[in-house]
Amino acid sequence: MELGAVTQPAVCSLPYSSSTHSLWRISAFPIDHLSRSFHCNKLSSRCLRRTAVSFASLGFTADPRISVERAANNLLKDAASLLLYQEVLRVPPAQAFLKLLIALRRGDEAWKLLDAYGEFYRLMAAGNILSLEELILEGILVGEGNPFAEASANVGNPRSPWSKEVPPSLQYAAAADLYSLQRLSVTESTLVGWVVDLVSDVRPEWKVAAESTLSSRDLKKVHGSSGDVSCTDGVMLHSETRADDHGDFLAHNRETWRRKIGGLWQWSEAVPLLQEYYAEYGIGRIACEQALQCRGGKLLRDTNFYAYKETCNLTILKEHSQKLFKHFERHISHCEASHVLVLGPAGSGKTTLVKSVLHSFVKQGKLRVIQMQKGEIKHLQSILEDLARNWQLRYVVVVDGLSITDDLPLVEWPENVMLCRISLSKELSMEKLSSETEDSFGMILTLNNLDHETYLLSVKEMLDFNKRLDVKPTDDSWQSHMDEADEWAKDRDPISVRSASQFVRNIL
Repeated sequence: MELGAVTQPAVCSLPYSSSTHSLWRISAFPIDHLSRSFHCNKLSSRCLRRTAVSFASLGFTADPRISVERAANNLLKDAASLLLYQEVLRVPPAQAFLKLLIALRRGDEAWKLLDAYGEFYRLMAAGNILSLEELILEGILVGEGNPFAEASANVGNPRSPWSKEVPPSLQYAAAADLYSLQRLSVTESTLVGWVVDLVSDVRPEWKVAAESTLSSRDLKKVHGSSGDVSCTDGVMLHSETRADDHGDFLAHNRETWRRKIGGLWQWSEAVPLLQEYYAEYGIGRIACEQALQCRGGKLLRDTNFYAYKETCNLTILKEHSQKLFKHFERHISHCEASHVLVLGPAGSGKTTLVKSVLHSFVKQGKLRVIQMQKGEIKHLQSILEDLARNWQLRYVVVVDGLSITDDLPLVEWPENVMLCRISLSKELSMEKLSSETEDSFGMILTLNNLDHETYLLSVKEMLDFNKRLDVKPTDDSWQSHMDEADEWAKDRDPISVRSASQFVRNIL
């Protein structure tokens, strides 16, 4: 065997088909260009040995005796041969990579090759994606639109056709795809080398810049481990630093799994590992984030929830907080737990109460939160259908901004999804709640405005909390601030938790 050559496992030993039927699976890039790149003499194609490209996980380098055109053509065949994991290559950076391979296969003019590589480089940098290997491994873990991933995630689900086992045919197909995806995980130095081979007068500065800044090792040397995170059209990669700073357990966990699979000699051996991953952590983008918000019917990463900071555990909310905590614990433990209704006037601490309790679960990766505002309720049915796909995960859908008289659409709630409705109500008497509302919610928490005594207590607790955080008031006399709070409240009616919070912020 030639140095750097990689033998193909038996599961992937079937010959590639030259028909264009399989090419429609990768629909977002020019199919006609890809078809032309495969048009070659059948007899000569049998004599062509498959190239040994540079694997990011193995560190092999390309065989110099294989032409750039043939190397690119073989990788395009790998891309077109995918049976289950086509979605991995449908994100913009991967599409730019495939277009670059097409340009290399055709031997395009120098400026077109440089332009194609520049677009690929820009999209990788915009998404803070450190390498092509990480991009592909992330797509594998997401498992979007993948029957093998869906079957693995639904073993044991009595409502799924795959409740008993993952069909062997899907396991074989997954192994074949993993082999192809590993071949596609070429290093940036290999790609730049191919471009340089076809563009003779490229500047040395361009070559150094183009191949070094995509490397995770070199990127950290140049820019430092800042821990940035970015979401670019379905691609979400988090550095370990960012995951630790915000308690993003799932992001840190995916990074660990990317290293575990990427470290295998052959990725096709990862089929049992992926079955385990999908069964425990779910599939799709909705399983990869701990906090999402609905915007225009789409679920997007809720950056505000991740940036949520610890708040003061006020005495007036403590009892409600403990009840809500135990109720969410039942939901996480797969015990029967009914929906929750939190009622109260504006500023009474409803949202603060719910977020503080949910955040304690989310940062441990035990619960996923979907936040919706009143205007997004029309998309509730489709969102619940997506959440039901991950039957083993537990979700809480927080619907905020509704009044007690606003109705939710009649939908069937999956067993793994709990509704937490936050409603504004001026009339807080329980007798005024309709019997239908009481039947829909097994837990109803009612918050009220503060009287003068509880207001002063809340201000004192907030000041003490900030003192522990070394956020000191401008004046060292705490008693003088309590006197100020007393005077400040006289001009305000009603007094609420928000009122106490506003006063404390004003003096800090």
